[in-house]
Amino acid sequence: MKDMRFLFFSIIVCSVCAFCFRQHKNGFVQNENKKPFNRNRLRPLHVVSTYKELLIKLNRDQSDSYVISLYYSTLCTYCNKVTNFLEKNKNIEIIKNYEKSKLEEVSKTNKPIVVLLKNINKENSYDRSEFYYELKIKGNKFQVPAVEINDCIMFESNDIIKLFEFLLNKIKK
Repeated sequence: MKDMRFLFFSIIVCSVCAFCFRQHKNGFVQNENKKPFNRNRLRPLHVVSTYKELLIKLNRDQSDSYVISLYYSTLCTYCNKVTNFLEKNKNIEIIKNYEKSKLEEVSKTNKPIVVLLKNINKENSYDRSEFYYELKIKGNKFQVPAVEINDCIMFESNDIIKLFEFLLNKIKK
């Protein structure tokens, strides 16, 4: 009986060790190819903590039109606060079903601010979309709402709204 327990325990230990060694690949991230965006194409962006810091970077660029990506979730109340603000403004073009192949449509608009909405969930479910992984790589964390503009990314709904208010006032002048 003692030998049987030892044999059974040895088989389990060897199986676990073999499984662990099989899964370990030096220098590679597990399941990397299963993600919609490969890590080689995306890079982390500079994370800006406040809208004032982002405004300093934007003031260097004297552009009169902006293309901004907004990462959001339909299940997030803070995201709804930001999207409601955007929908109320007539100078902002909102592209809800953003696809990279439709980037030409962005240039056809006559509005000064174009916002590409990137839902991190698939439709209204908890399943993650490709934009979830994109945000995680670019922002070094997962938090919505997040806005991406000029190789910078910023979180926090109140700062995002203040940023849009500033840009709208700048365009009206």
